[in-house]
Amino acid sequence: MDSITPWVPTGGSTPVAYKSPILPTPAARFLPPDQEKRHRLRQLGLQRYSRLRERNVTLIIDEYEPRGRYIEYPDLPERPDDLPRKCAWWRGRGIPHEVSRPYVDDLEHNRFVLDPYEPWIPFKRFMMDIARMWTRPQQQAEGLNEELFGNVYGCTRINFFRVMRYRISLHKAYAFWTDFMRDLQVTALTDRFPQLDSLRNIQDENSTLDLAETARFNHRQSLIMLSLIGLNNLIPEYDPVYNNAGVEQLKDFIRSPAVRGPWIEFVRDYLDSHPMTENPQWCQLQPAMANKDVATLRRNFYTQVNVDKTNWTLLDHTVRFITFIYEHGLSMSVDREETMHIWNYDWPFGHYFYDDISATDMTDRYWFGFSLLMLLIRSWQYNRAHPNPDYGRILVPALYHPYEPNEYEFPENDVGMVDLSPKSKWEIGQPIRTNFDFVNAFDSGFIAHWWQRHYHEDESDTPIDNDGYRVPHIRRETRSFAEAFDEDVGFFTLF
Repeated sequence: MDSITPWVPTGGSTPVAYKSPILPTPAARFLPPDQEKRHRLRQLGLQRYSRLRERNVTLIIDEYEPRGRYIEYPDLPERPDDLPRKCAWWRGRGIPHEVSRPYVDDLEHNRFVLDPYEPWIPFKRFMMDIARMWTRPQQQAEGLNEELFGNVYGCTRINFFRVMRYRISLHKAYAFWTDFMRDLQVTALTDRFPQLDSLRNIQDENSTLDLAETARFNHRQSLIMLSLIGLNNLIPEYDPVYNNAGVEQLKDFIRSPAVRGPWIEFVRDYLDSHPMTENPQWCQLQPAMANKDVATLRRNFYTQVNVDKTNWTLLDHTVRFITFIYEHGLSMSVDREETMHIWNYDWPFGHYFYDDISATDMTDRYWFGFSLLMLLIRSWQYNRAHPNPDYGRILVPALYHPYEPNEYEFPENDVGMVDLSPKSKWEIGQPIRTNFDFVNAFDSGFIAHWWQRHYHEDESDTPIDNDGYRVPHIRRETRSFAEAFDEDVGFFTLF
C-alpha cells in the first residue's frame, strides 16, 4: 500500500504518480479536505501573505509624473439615469478613472492594458501596481529633503500608496464640502420649496398663505447660513430649527464696505470678463490660505494698492478678496466690542475672524470667506438672467423678502484633481473626520439623508491596508485548531 501506484484520471491518458495508503479513486481524489486540513491550509496562506508583505519591493517603473483623466460618457438616450451617481467618486470629484504610465517592456506588467504604447491604466491598478512600488526606507529617510518628505521620519518603510491614500482622504473632504455648499446655495436661489405648501389652510387662505411664504423665506435663509457657517452648534441658545441666527448681521456685513469694496474689485478685475466662471478649487485655496509660514508675505502682497494683476488667475483674485474681508471683518469685530460692547454671541460668523482653525470642513477658518464669495458669484450670475431692481444695494436678494426664485443652470462645480505626483510633499496621516452634525441637519429639514453616506463613501470597494495589500479578514492571524473549531465555524468562515 505504501508503493507508488499509477493512476489515470478521467479524460487523460498520462499516468500520474500518487502515494496513498488507500488506492485513490476519482471521487476520493477530489473530496474537499477535512476541518483540520482546512485550518492548516489557512495558516499556510496567512504565513505566505506575511512573507509577501515583508519581502523587498522590486521597482519595475521609476518615478515619473503621472497624469489622470476621466472617461467621458456620451449622452446617449439609453444611458442609465443613475450612471453619474454610480460614478460619483470617479466623475466630478477629482479622482480620475485612468492614470498615465510609461511604456514597460514586460508582458506580465502589461496584462489587462489594452495598448501598451498608449498606457492608460485604471486608477486602482495605478495605486496597487505602481504607487505601492515607490518606497522610502528608513535608512534613506535621513538624507531626504524635508520640504518634499514632510513626516515620513520614524517609519520603517513608507510607500507612495500610503501617501496617496492620505491625499485621497483630504481631497474627498475638500470635494465633498464644495459640492455640499454648492447644492445648498443653488437650492436657496432656485427652489420654490413646494413641500411647504402643506402649511396652507383653505378656511383661512390669507393668513396661511403668509405662513407658507414666511416658512419659505426662513428656509431659504437657513440654507444660506448653513452653507456659510454650518449649524451654528457653537451657540446652543440659537434655535436649530431655522438656523437663522445672525442673518441680519450678515446682511449688514455684505452691504458694508468690508465686502462691497473687495467684491466690486473682484467683479471689475475678473468676473466681468469671465461671467460663467466655475468656483475656485477649495483643494488649492485651503492649503494656500492655511500656510502660516507665508501669512505675512501673502497679506503684504495681496493687499497692495494698485497691484499688477496682469497674470492673475481666479485663485489669486479669490485670495485677495478673502484677505481683504478678513482684515476688515476683524476690524469691525474689534470696533463692535470696544465701542458698542457687542460680543460674538450675536455675530455667529465673527469667530472666523479671530480663531485659528485649520480643518477641512465648515470649521475651517477661511471657509466662511470662500463660501461667501461663492454666494456672491452665484447671486451675480443669477441676477444677470433674472434682474432684481435692488441687487446693486443688497447684492444677495435671496436673503430678503420678497424673493422670487426661478430655474437657472449654474456652471458646473470644480473640485480640482487629486495630486498624483511623487514629487509633491510626502505626508501621511489619519483619514479625515468631521464634526458636522448630519443627523441634526437632516432632522431640521436642511439636507437629504444621503449626504452623510456620501461623505463616508469609499473610493474603492476592496478593503486594503495602508501598504496596499488586500485585507483578507479582520481577525487574529494565528489560531490553534481547537480555537478555530471551538464554535460552529463553517467552511466559508475559514476561507
